[in-house]
Amino acid sequence: MLTKQFKKNRRLPMSIAMRCHAWRASLAGAACLAALVLSGCATNTKTPPRNSPSAISGLNLLGLPVAINLDDRPGADGIVLRLFATSQASPRAVPLRSGILEILAYEGTPNPAAWPEPFHCWTFTPAELIPCEFNTLLGTGYKFVLNWLPRVFHSNRVTVIARYRTPAGNPVTSAPSSITTSAY
Repeated sequence: MLTKQFKKNRRLPMSIAMRCHAWRASLAGAACLAALVLSGCATNTKTPPRNSPSAISGLNLLGLPVAINLDDRPGADGIVLRLFATSQASPRAVPLRSGILEILAYEGTPNPAAWPEPFHCWTFTPAELIPCEFNTLLGTGYKFVLNWLPRVFHSNRVTVIARYRTPAGNPVTSAPSSITTSAY
């Protein structure tokens, strides 16, 4: 009888311990669930501000490495470029909604310390950029197919630079992109 009562008493404290453990586990689970529910997900629902002229901080100009032939006569007479405008306010490329974009083409590889006059300058207003606009995971970009007819080159390279002029007149310039013209 004593052993029976001992076993019975022995079970009783274990049962209380298990209940205590289960209560603590459920309390911890409830606390985790409450923390999960209360933390929620945060999404930035603010629309990005319209690009002010000072928002553009850089231009990334990407070009095909060779010039292209756009007419039925032999020889290179054009280039294909993609342009992305960057802003410190956005991790993605932003659209150009004000100012003027210029794409300048130089024959050869000029010295950046003293740029000569470009042989061709293409100018785009924001309204003229809309047909060239495309969207990717990188943001808004612009694709250009530009020709320089009737130019004949004495060099086998063309250097292209993009320059964005804000309405205030502050220029933002891309790094030069060198393109081979002797592939044809």
